[in-house]
Amino acid sequence: MKKVFLFAAVVALGMSACQKAAEVYYSCDPTIDGIIKQRLPYYQGMTREEWKTLPDSLKNAAFVAMSPELKKKFWEGKYNEIMEYEHFTNTEKAHISKLYNYILSIDDIYADEYDSIKMKNVFDYYKEWAFYGVDSLNWDVLDVILIAEDKEELTGEYIAKFKQKANSPPDNSTLQHEGDGNGNEKPKCNCRYNLGCRGASYSYCDSKVDCKTKKDCGPLGVLDCDGRCNEPKTDKGSPTAVPKELMQQVSQREYLEYLFR
Repeated sequence: MKKVFLFAAVVALGMSACQKAAEVYYSCDPTIDGIIKQRLPYYQGMTREEWKTLPDSLKNAAFVAMSPELKKKFWEGKYNEIMEYEHFTNTEKAHISKLYNYILSIDDIYADEYDSIKMKNVFDYYKEWAFYGVDSLNWDVLDVILIAEDKEELTGEYIAKFKQKANSPPDNSTLQHEGDGNGNEKPKCNCRYNLGCRGASYSYCDSKVDCKTKKDCGPLGVLDCDGRCNEPKTDKGSPTAVPKELMQQVSQREYLEYLFR
């Protein structure tokens, strides 16, 4: 999708809080928001290891509560995990290091202020990095997402479950109604481009949906999300994802080019 420049992750993992007036909301779900606020200092200072032990329902809000400095350390922690994981070759690890080192070396990369020029540079670098992984390292598009956009620790079991889920029809039933619990808030945006819909062959990133912009898309969650993952429309001329049959016929490079739209 296009807005300032082409470019999204990771579905439903928020990085910017819902806001009403001057009050900060760590989740648009009032129950989750209350849990975080009851122990706010704990969540604000949470380490990556502590975050990994949380139930999935709290991970989004807990990450929102972290300071920009801790968010950076959070991704440094994932990088260290990848470097210790035997699944990747030394050549792959060297390529992964290039992306992480590039992004994490940028000052104020997790600041709330959005620098469109800086983020366009990040996107351009990420795109070329991803194409190299697919062309030269035999990665598929889901490998790109797992390495650069997904926050969880990569284990053999998690990778297998992730890929199985990503190649299943998307379930947006719980996403379409995100809000303040009273139906008064827009749903949060959860993608910036088709890749942000986890590569599922049935979904695409719809930029025409009216949603609340948040920052948690793209590599290491540094880009603004400005669309919603939806099932493809069948109307002539409507945006649509690559059909599953076609996806099996095109190369991973061609599929990745489509997913970066």
